[in-house]
Amino acid sequence: MRPTAENVLFLHTVAVEAFGGSEGVRDPESLRAAVARPWGSSFGRDHFPTPFDEAAALAESIIRRHPFIDGNKRTAMYAAAYLLETFGYELEADQQDLEDFAVSVAVGGTETRDIALWFESH
Repeated sequence: MRPTAENVLFLHTVAVEAFGGSEGVRDPESLRAAVARPWGSSFGRDHFPTPFDEAAALAESIIRRHPFIDGNKRTAMYAAAYLLETFGYELEADQQDLEDFAVSVAVGGTETRDIALWFESH
């Protein structure tokens, strides 16, 4: 099941309630674009062919587009975990590993494929 902007907004609320911060959408269009990115295709080929690629595209887009006032990295990890769960995968990483990885994505230099490989190995 493809997560919707409403699903991701719910996950944002959960993340902010669990870890603190300000709740709310900063840029609705950035949120819609981030949620749509994993399903992109060209000439009949999916840009992100595996569940791990899709989760990576979703997380990366939320982190880099910064659609929320606060909690973008936490929401991105929640959304990626949710997406992977819909495919029967469970993200197995402790909170510190998730935080460290999300920060590494935020500072740049981490390609979408590298994010997918991290999800696949965790």
